Amino acid sequence: MPIQIIFIVDEARQLIRLLSPLPFKFSEEKRMEGAIAACAASFGMADGNFGYDLENGHLYFKITASYIDSEVSETLFRYMLACTCAMVDRYNDKFLALDKGVIDLAAFIDACK
Repeated sequence: MPIQIIFIVDEARQLIRLLSPLPFKFSEEKRMEGAIAACAASFGMADGNFGYDLENGHLYFKITASYIDSEVSETLFRYMLACTCAMVDRYNDKFLALDKGVIDLAAFIDACK
């Protein structure tokens, strides 16, 4: 699946955010399972998490970094990008399989371990 990357630099709060929306949304009947799956996938992550909109089924990965009283280096951007790509690549197919009924929630949670 393609991975979309959006970098946002919030100068006022001295915050860098990277968002990666997944290219599908959960169907209405699978929305609650999608919410639980987003929590399960995010639980063990050291950095970043999956965000989820229960109303419309949209799912995205988000990672943030504060640069208050710091200098921002290329290394930070590379880390944020690598982390995002790794997490989205690891889970996007599993989220889609859950939505399509190819796997159930228990199998998704088991795959997160």
